[in-house]
Amino acid sequence: MIDVLLYITFILFSFGQLGRISFFGQQVNIYIYEIPLVLLTFFLLIRSKLEPIKNFYKTFPAVYWFFFWLLLTFLVGVSHFSLFQNSVGILYFLRLLSYFLFFFYLLYEAKKNKKIIVTLTRCVEIFIVLTIFFSLIQYFLYPNLRNLQYLGWDPHLFRLFGLFFDTSLAAAVYGLIFLFLILKWPIALFIFIYFVFILLTYSRMVYLVFSTVFILILLSKKYFKPIGIFILLMIVGLVLIPKPGGAGVNLLRYFSIQSRFSDYQTALQIISRNPLVGYGYDRIRYVKEALGLLAQNEADISHAGAAFSSSYLIILVSSGLIGLTLFLASLVQLGIKNKTWGFFILFIALLSLSDNIVLQPFVLFLLFSFLILTTRFDRSL
Repeated sequence: MIDVLLYITFILFSFGQLGRISFFGQQVNIYIYEIPLVLLTFFLLIRSKLEPIKNFYKTFPAVYWFFFWLLLTFLVGVSHFSLFQNSVGILYFLRLLSYFLFFFYLLYEAKKNKKIIVTLTRCVEIFIVLTIFFSLIQYFLYPNLRNLQYLGWDPHLFRLFGLFFDTSLAAAVYGLIFLFLILKWPIALFIFIYFVFILLTYSRMVYLVFSTVFILILLSKKYFKPIGIFILLMIVGLVLIPKPGGAGVNLLRYFSIQSRFSDYQTALQIISRNPLVGYGYDRIRYVKEALGLLAQNEADISHAGAAFSSSYLIILVSSGLIGLTLFLASLVQLGIKNKTWGFFILFIALLSLSDNIVLQPFVLFLLFSFLILTTRFDRSL
């Protein structure tokens, strides 16, 4: 049962945003891969009961306290929002919780049954190959996302976004895969392909974070000479990648930086009214509307309407300074568990400074899968 559900989940996961189902003007979104994912988590919960939850509290207490605080801040603000708005918020809270439950339960099960690692490895291999195939099709046959702008997607042109329909999200996924290939499955051809994929997203923040984390990996292994080679490859790659018309492929563009700073100012303006506890998880869209910061029609279609250009600002507005502190503590506890985990967490944590990355379902699912596959089960968790 576990094997079958894992295979189904990863195959559906490979279809990215094509598997997205939206309700109520895109205020509620689910992905088809989340159906077998929830079934798998529920199956493991019945099988292992509460043992994994008890087991991992000793190792990651900050995660538990973060979710407790997130729920508490949500309940505190219930009376200020409508039944529908509260329903949307609790659904997204449960979704976030379900990903962590999936991680804890599958990690616990993998510790007891090594066959799960074999299955999970094969699933990841399938996903890596399918992602190459779908990404190449998108780049060469569907380079223009402008025709989906009416659905709230940014009008990316001549950039690689795969089936994720967002260059920052795609770059985060490609970067995670690259790190996994380097650390766990070093196939030179795939490493080269994903290196090129990262360049073709034209995401400058990913360039910076990816380079920083990869250089840290080389330093940790005392590979000093390859650092110079890598820097040279990055420079040559940035010079050689095609730069057809469109502002998105201009590496000197500044409009996106201005947009982010404006978004940060909006977030700080909102949280200044309620700095300690925030407004509750996934109520950002409704708070913006109430304060006149988002028009109704924009709130319905804009994917950014319910978020900010940083995962930390989302957590800050949702759960206040206390919630943000617990969230950061959670990332630290996950990151210091072992060196390999640390590289994955650092990559995602730094990217989340300038975009909503760590809270993205695609990123969470892939990140947790990679953490499980790079776990040393001969050591205490």
